Amino acid sequence: MTTDLGEVPSPGLKHTDSVSGCSLKSHDSVRAVGAHPLGTPRVCNDAAPSSSILFPSSEPGLALAPSSSSMLVYGDAIVLLDIPKGFIVGYDTVSFTNREGRFRGVKEVPPGPHIVWVTGSDTAGVRYGYWIWVDKTLPTHMGMVHVKQWDTYNEILGDPASHAEDIFQQDLSDRDNDWIPYSHDGNTAVRASSSVENVGGNTAAGYGARTATVYTPAFVSDFSPAAAWSEIVYDITPTLLSRVVGKGEREWPVSTLDTVRGEFELSQERKLYSSISAPQLSFLLSQDTKTFDKDVTGRERTEQALDSTSHILSVLAPAPSSKSKSKVGLLPQPDGGGQGHTDADIVGEFQFVFLTGLLLGNASCSDQWWYIVSDLLFRAYALPIVRPGLARCLIRTFLAQLVYLHHCVEQGNLWDTPTNPQYSQSRLQKVLATYRKRLDEQMTELITEGVTSPQQTDAKMAFDQLECWLEERGWDLSGQYVREGMVTLEDGEEVRLRLKDDDADAEADEGEFAPVIVEMDDHGKEVGMVRWD
Repeated sequence: MTTDLGEVPSPGLKHTDSVSGCSLKSHDSVRAVGAHPLGTPRVCNDAAPSSSILFPSSEPGLALAPSSSSMLVYGDAIVLLDIPKGFIVGYDTVSFTNREGRFRGVKEVPPGPHIVWVTGSDTAGVRYGYWIWVDKTLPTHMGMVHVKQWDTYNEILGDPASHAEDIFQQDLSDRDNDWIPYSHDGNTAVRASSSVENVGGNTAAGYGARTATVYTPAFVSDFSPAAAWSEIVYDITPTLLSRVVGKGEREWPVSTLDTVRGEFELSQERKLYSSISAPQLSFLLSQDTKTFDKDVTGRERTEQALDSTSHILSVLAPAPSSKSKSKVGLLPQPDGGGQGHTDADIVGEFQFVFLTGLLLGNASCSDQWWYIVSDLLFRAYALPIVRPGLARCLIRTFLAQLVYLHHCVEQGNLWDTPTNPQYSQSRLQKVLATYRKRLDEQMTELITEGVTSPQQTDAKMAFDQLECWLEERGWDLSGQYVREGMVTLEDGEEVRLRLKDDDADAEADEGEFAPVIVEMDDHGKEVGMVRWD
């Protein structure tokens, strides 16, 4: 058929040269755009486009907000779609039950890192969430909308089925009452002006002159959830989240099921969670790595096995040499052997594993947190001397985490019930007592030689603050612990008692990989070992 406009192609099927044995005919695909099947009735509006339409970003589930959205003046908005009734929703320091099923999201989210998660009674206790980074809002750049949707089929939280701009076609200000304002206590909104500040910092400078009196940090004496939160997230950055979780722009998925890269998994576990794409977490200080250099031998190897300072320094870029010339506990700085990471990378990982393990119940992060505390931080006896800024930040962060647990978290968390039986509060108490003794010895010698620096004094002050807080809760770090001894009972009988888990503690006090003396046979093999030759 031809018209004034030219030849019009005839509708219908066309014969092709297909060699398929099933069909000799084909047809042209119908060009259609949208999430609905072809022919679905839809209401069309020919009005001029509204200025409130959201513009898509390069990341799924993220939309740039229009300038007319007044609710985004003070920060970003986190939208959670299709959250079932009765599900528990949490963000940062707040959690609640979606009893009426009307929860839609959080508005006025201030700049900095934030974590949001959901869980329900039918998800086997698994929590799914996201780490979200919020940039500082500017007059020329409004906040963003982070859209996540509950997938009822796979029972996970993920990106929406369609683009965010297709979901929000009307001005967000018209639905301003559908969102709850961001707050740390669930009541008072926190404006973006109270953004997360780097209160912990990456250096130890700024305290000024010291006195014999240990002052109490503000986040301890005048506790508030907002102050505590800023103390436990200040080194969590987009760069760190991309390195630990996986590449992302402003959103990083996390869940209870996430494991550490290379971690052993049972075949049944892999089969059970095969349909879930859980990221593999990557940490700088892996639990599978020995704390000493495999190339060193003799006394140096023993020192590295007993003191984790060299292991921590091995992943960091070399720092300026300390002014202190004392030989007390000093280990050599890696001369170009570090991996180029900064102190903030170590502190940021410490903060990440704490919150992900605590809020999402992630066992891998919980184990990593205990590993850092018990086997690295408080066994790095020389760290306050050779890297005092890092030691101070780690100790201060640990204190802030304990304060946060004390005020904001119920019993039964990762501090009360470690997922790994080799870790416990009683063991950590002994580790802290040993750390205190070694730190006092080193600082006493440095003071005697007159070579202490303000940074080293600040690191010592940070531990004194931690010790004071623990003493108020019954922890005596100055006491002497007797492993075994004779005890007289009420009837006069004398029995020999030994501390519980003494074998594990005795091995830990000498370092996980410390050498031991064994008896060798004529063939150079250890006596008593099982042999098949």
